[in-house]
Amino acid sequence: MCILGRQYQYSNDQGIITGSIDGNAEFLGGKLHSEYALYSDVPQMAKGTYVGDGTISKQILLPFTPTLVKVYPLSMEDSVLLIDIDNGGHTYQVNELGISLVGGISTYGSINELGFLTGSDSNQRGNKLNTKYIWEAYRYVH
Repeated sequence: MCILGRQYQYSNDQGIITGSIDGNAEFLGGKLHSEYALYSDVPQMAKGTYVGDGTISKQILLPFTPTLVKVYPLSMEDSVLLIDIDNGGHTYQVNELGISLVGGISTYGSINELGFLTGSDSNQRGNKLNTKYIWEAYRYVH
């Protein structure tokens, strides 16, 4: 193993050298370090909370670009948001036939490369002043 410019050899219990590692951190086994980068196309999940500040289109930062976000208010003053990367933001609607989703536009939230945005109109969906929210964000792989 090469540490601070020194070469170390590995041997078995009989003293026979079974292998050695030398060189620098740029090359591993004759390949560039970039060829060993971790596979990034894996499912991811994050969750958290925030307290609404009443601004329109509040940006919630995530360590990945989500494909689906769920936002739950801890108040009857706002509604649950379901934000899908392909179909936009939605909320649940209850009528005589049951429960369905309405929306599909940025007024119910949207997703961007930094994470997700709350509603984009004066209704402040997902970011009502002093309302606490729990969110879940997922990145699915196809």
